Amino acid sequence: MRDRCLIFGVVACLSGCAASGAVGPRGPIELATRVPDVAVARAYLERSADSEDPTLRAEALAHLIALDGAPAGGSWAARTAWDPEDWVRRRGVRAWAARLPEPESLAQLKVIAGRESVSPTTRCVAVAAMGSISAPQLRDALAAEAERGTEPGDVAPLALAAAILGHSGAAERLIEVVRTGELPLEPDFLSALGASGRVEVVPALAEAVEQAEEMLQVPLAVAAFGLDPVEGRALLEKTLRSSDEERRLDALDALVDLGTAPALRLVGRVAQGSGSENQRAARVALIGRVGLSGALAYEAMVDGDRTLRARAVAALARVAAHPSTIQRDRVSAHRVVLGALADPDVMVVRAAVEGLVRLGDPVDTPALAALIGTDVDRVGIWAASGVIAGSKGLPGANGRSD
Repeated sequence: MRDRCLIFGVVACLSGCAASGAVGPRGPIELATRVPDVAVARAYLERSADSEDPTLRAEALAHLIALDGAPAGGSWAARTAWDPEDWVRRRGVRAWAARLPEPESLAQLKVIAGRESVSPTTRCVAVAAMGSISAPQLRDALAAEAERGTEPGDVAPLALAAAILGHSGAAERLIEVVRTGELPLEPDFLSALGASGRVEVVPALAEAVEQAEEMLQVPLAVAAFGLDPVEGRALLEKTLRSSDEERRLDALDALVDLGTAPALRLVGRVAQGSGSENQRAARVALIGRVGLSGALAYEAMVDGDRTLRARAVAALARVAAHPSTIQRDRVSAHRVVLGALADPDVMVVRAAVEGLVRLGDPVDTPALAALIGTDVDRVGIWAASGVIAGSKGLPGANGRSD
């Protein structure tokens, strides 16, 4: 009860605070700041792009692509496309997708999709980003690879890619593989499947849910729901009633990421309850998406669970960015996101940095500049990107990180 009173005290306090200060969930705080130096920020990004750690390298290259004014990200495009690590190329796919309909970025996606040396899932993600374009040569090449393939984990994304491009035979091959339940345990593939519109795959997905290993059951059910909310709902509701709390939370996260109206309505039903962890998490996850009270996110900001605090920060960043949010609430949410930079857990700090970069307010750049050089969890890369974007008057970073 004491925490609840503190939260609503903060909400009231935030409305009257000066714009230059930082406020956390328990009142005003001091944040480290530094005079933004674009040269320092760019040097850090470029140094990170040479990192031996593929996760840091992928993130840095993606931000450099997003920030570069040259077509497709200039020289950074070639660096990314020919990096030896598949994860770097996949992060690049998201960066090029965010630059569409730029022709040069579309061309990069086509090249990635057509290269047999690139992983089938990354090629599928590239095709999914392009959408239903006319690319008969690429379509037929992908279908031929899927037909002669023997590993289900490789065949499924290749067949899906060809089916997205309109190859009917590839859809049949995809159904054949899905029925086995031996699919790649890759969220990107399952997300592309759920958004593909290939409703004929749903019965095979229902069979696969029963046969697949446990960690695949939730994403397969979500993919079925994305394709057909009516048929897929029974599969998901079974998961949401599971005694395994982690599985329930995974399902809620996947539904919110799916973002369709039926998916958010189903999460909204869970959010109407009270008391359980998944109901509270569902309510926080929906903040800024379907207009629930922002007070729920403020409440979560004092929770002992770092994951819930990070979700609350991301939710409040969405509230601050939403065009229908009134000015007072926008300022309140923005300032709590800024204050979250002082959270003791790096997961929460990263959520705050990502939120501030996407908000793109130059007033935040001194606080972001102080975090440049922080290699943990890619915080420094996002901070450097925010400083550079702020100097150019650009919106925040494109694409999503993982």
